[in-house]
Amino acid sequence: RAAVAAHGAWKRRLRHAIDTGRLPEGATVEQVRRDDVCEFGRWLRDGGGDALDPRRSADAAALHTDFHRYAGGVLADVAAGRSAAAIEKLTAEDGYAGTARALTDALLEWCAHASGSSCNSAPASQEPQLVTR
Repeated sequence: RAAVAAHGAWKRRLRHAIDTGRLPEGATVEQVRRDDVCEFGRWLRDGGGDALDPRRSADAAALHTDFHRYAGGVLADVAAGRSAAAIEKLTAEDGYAGTARALTDALLEWCAHASGSSCNSAPASQEPQLVTR
């Protein structure tokens, strides 16, 4: 649930970056593009998902990598002053928007499978955390 909330908060951060023309505080395009900087990405890389369900872990990892690649692309356009291109990337069904939705769906389905109940009660206000190395 925390991964769903954290990644869901990125849409707000990306939209704010577009609106202000500034990257989120503490974020760089390179960090956001990396799928191993957030807590969920580190958990996947460390094998936590594989221990629970290798197939779902692989599916989530692929979507998670794409999510960060697309989010980084939005921020690259923001950094270059291309707000129209950033908006297009943010809303693209074959890019950020579609991948974010697919990642959320995959994580909620995985959570429901693991817990035997619905996992739709993630706290939407949780802010994503960047960890710099």
